[in-house]
Amino acid sequence: MVRQLVRLNEHSFIMVDHHNQTSLPGLFAAGDVTSHLCEQILIAIGEGARAAQSAYDYTLVQRLGLAVSTIIVKRMPPQIDVLALTAWQLIAGSLPLLAASAVAERGSAIVWSSVFIALLVFLALIGTALANAVWYWLIRREDVGRLTLFFFLVPVLGLGIAALAFGETLGPREGTGVTLMLAGIGAVAWESWHGGMSAHAGP
Repeated sequence: MVRQLVRLNEHSFIMVDHHNQTSLPGLFAAGDVTSHLCEQILIAIGEGARAAQSAYDYTLVQRLGLAVSTIIVKRMPPQIDVLALTAWQLIAGSLPLLAASAVAERGSAIVWSSVFIALLVFLALIGTALANAVWYWLIRREDVGRLTLFFFLVPVLGLGIAALAFGETLGPREGTGVTLMLAGIGAVAWESWHGGMSAHAGP
């Protein structure tokens, strides 16, 4: 599966840059899968720490972009169509990335496998275009603070996908974490909804 997603070297190890990012943007690798030298424990620990820091920086930049776009869309006039806004945003954002990839990844070869094409179509249409359009539609109609609570469901969904798609076993610790997370989200959402209803009701 990995062979169809990322580039491998002549020894079948995953190729990474100095930030431990693979040829697939947003996917980082470290340890024994990147080099036979990482079979030494100390080197593997260092590689893992660097990959974790790179993933954190990658996620932080994404969250910053989401916050800025959310503020801009929230302040836009309601006459602007959400689908048109999403389309122009993706076009404007893809052009600099296309130019940067032409310079930085000039020697990279794309393996057009069926898995790669399916993932590309899914990420482009469902994971990006549809997700952005739905998010913009929601923030123009609902309170942003209340909507952002649902971002805390991402780990819960991740655990569910890991269990259903990859057969990973969820133990009592994961179950306790999911229960506490859902309870916290439910409590905050209930308080927010109840407070909004009280404010609309008036004295």
